[in-house]
Amino acid sequence: GRKRAFDGQFASASQPESFVYNSAVERQFFDLAKEALSSYSRDGGQAWAEFMKCLDMYAQDILSRSEMLTFVEPLLGKRNAKLFEEFKRILAGAGSTTGPAPPLEDAWYSVPLSEIDFSRCRRCTPSYRALPRDYPAPPCTERNVVESKVLNDIWVSLPVGSEESYTFRHMRRNNYEEILFRCEDERFEIDMVIDSNAATLQRLLPIAEEIARLSAEEMVGDEFGMKNPNDGAGLAGKRFQYTFDKSVLGVIHRNSIARIYGDSGPEMLELMVKNPVVAIPLVVERLKQKNSEWKKARDRLNVNWRDLAEANYYKSLDHRSLTWRTTDK
Repeated sequence: GRKRAFDGQFASASQPESFVYNSAVERQFFDLAKEALSSYSRDGGQAWAEFMKCLDMYAQDILSRSEMLTFVEPLLGKRNAKLFEEFKRILAGAGSTTGPAPPLEDAWYSVPLSEIDFSRCRRCTPSYRALPRDYPAPPCTERNVVESKVLNDIWVSLPVGSEESYTFRHMRRNNYEEILFRCEDERFEIDMVIDSNAATLQRLLPIAEEIARLSAEEMVGDEFGMKNPNDGAGLAGKRFQYTFDKSVLGVIHRNSIARIYGDSGPEMLELMVKNPVVAIPLVVERLKQKNSEWKKARDRLNVNWRDLAEANYYKSLDHRSLTWRTTDK
């Protein structure tokens, strides 16, 4: 319904500073309210129906906020005082014009796509709808100008017709389809591992090259300017100090490093911050080694996947293979 101004009569019920309002809070409240009202209603749903009727009349401006709360209080307030107080806090958070409005991004990120009403959104094809105009665009910092022009961030594919139901006959897979899907899953997994490893290598390689350049300059200075190269040296015999900002690495990069070092991954990530001059070149070499190993493994597996695809593709098209024994009598 339409959000309206907050009445002064219930100013004491305004949300405290620690109260966070978003759609997830609303969903949790309504789930608890439905369970509580249905549990003691004589006919199993009368109290819940009355509660929803009050909200509908309030949304249509038939009832004011104070009148609506007067009708709701006997339903919630008698046995569920905490729920009634939570309801008033939600009203204050949803309709307050004086306090800060809840961030749209916080509200949208808690709503899955399956719960967004696309019936009023723009339509491109029978199965494509545009996201709401206030839906936050996902961050993507690596795009160039051309990619930003051609890649889609607006249109979403929605199931229409019989494919929306899991009773659709073609949703069932025969044994040959299972083999093809398993090959596809394995291909996807190794491609993702190789690509994330390459992205991490691309992020760390310039830093490793800079460290190598500083080390080479230091060695040249030692040859011509100092008698004892170890005078004033710090960790790993290096006199120059290099600081590594861990925020340079995203989640994908950190997971890639943790993958190649296993249980020692968190320790290596910590060493990259404490002693980057020694740790980062080692990590880069390890990433290069794993990149070469995984690409060779993918080349070997491609041969096996191609043989499996050729042996099972045409058999996978027989969608009666699961039911022919029962129908052919």
